[in-house]
Amino acid sequence: MSSGPDPRVERWHQTMKNRILLENYHLPGDLEAKIDAFVAFYNHRRYHESLNNLTPADVYFGRGQTILLERERIKRRTIEQRRLQHAKTAASTETTDEPDPPLANDLACLKYFDDGHAGDARSARRASSAANAQLRLS
Repeated sequence: MSSGPDPRVERWHQTMKNRILLENYHLPGDLEAKIDAFVAFYNHRRYHESLNNLTPADVYFGRGQTILLERERIKRRTIEQRRLQHAKTAASTETTDEPDPPLANDLACLKYFDDGHAGDARSARRASSAANAQLRLS
């Protein structure tokens, strides 16, 4: 005994209704052609999240595992290429291992600490003075 209609079938009918049946067709052949085109699209071109973003045809004909393995291979290769590119970019921008020189004065610090709010300039000067004092001690 069934507890009711299959939600997947209901969803399929809703999708078909939204794509096809809201248009007007003057000849039965026009409607049949549109339904055939929808079924072909739905089964062979539309990726289904519930099928790991495969098409029903891929799963039915046993191509799913091969496609997923190829996607994983491409993903790993892309990540490796991005890591290499990042390392190359980081290496080319790195000039020296020496630390940055201390800030020369409080005004230079203001551009790093002041975000435009009232009273921040005073806090920035205090922070700048404390940072410069700490650099002199080390």
